[in-house]
Amino acid sequence: MKIFNEENGVKKIYVQLNDIARLIHSVGLIPASIMQRFFCDIFIVTDENRWEFEEFTDSRELEFFQNLDWIIDYRFYKNMTEKELIDHGTMVANEMDEFSKEYNANIETGTDEYLEDLKCKYKDLEHKMYSIRDLLWFKQGYRTMPFPEVADYEGFVLSGNNKDFPYVARQGLNPFQFIISKKDGAPLKGNEKIPVGFLQSTHSLSISENMEHNEFFGEFESFNKLSEDGTRFITTYRIITPEEKEKREKQAIKDEEKLIGYKADEKKISLSKRIANKFKNIFNK
Repeated sequence: MKIFNEENGVKKIYVQLNDIARLIHSVGLIPASIMQRFFCDIFIVTDENRWEFEEFTDSRELEFFQNLDWIIDYRFYKNMTEKELIDHGTMVANEMDEFSKEYNANIETGTDEYLEDLKCKYKDLEHKMYSIRDLLWFKQGYRTMPFPEVADYEGFVLSGNNKDFPYVARQGLNPFQFIISKKDGAPLKGNEKIPVGFLQSTHSLSISENMEHNEFFGEFESFNKLSEDGTRFITTYRIITPEEKEKREKQAIKDEEKLIGYKADEKKISLSKRIANKFKNIFNK
């Protein structure tokens, strides 16, 4: 997956290592700067790092990645519904099928170069299809991706009505994230208190944006942290999936039964009723 962004007037593109690892198998001519950075040394992609992003700013690198259709453009897909993503994935699968048919029809008469080109195009489409699937899983909360913790230049901006108000909130490149910083870029002090009303307004706006563009954004939990350089207060949401919710509910029932001393039955007696029954039994002894 690739993400185009602009930060402080600088155009950038972030590309996942999973895509970069495929370059050498897919593309004939790779810019020397990319070759030097990744393929002149040992470059290993594992399940632990494949979703990480690498930043590129050189205009030739931006143009190079822009023209690679098999690396999905996050901005094109990010607000799609589940059905739309599945439809796009299906279209890619149909394209794969056409290349497969063409390969099989020419396997006896086609040149090695021609057949190899068909195989490469098939693999590119397969990579694209799985990337669309992974983005869907991310929107559903089943896949985590370490997005760069920077503001989305197309996202919302909240800065208060007073021009002297020192803070500004921006939507993160990760849609489940918002970032608050000082307008002058100064570090946030350890004991600094961002106005509660401003935090609440930013939370409300961020939640509203996510609910509008992601049908799976329902129950969630949030985490706060300060960036390493101390200039950004970062809040990240994590979707609670239906499976996780069910697991938590079952655990809550077990904890409740342990506390009250009663086994939950099919009648699902309320907690208050079971407490009352327990006290009644105690006083009747």
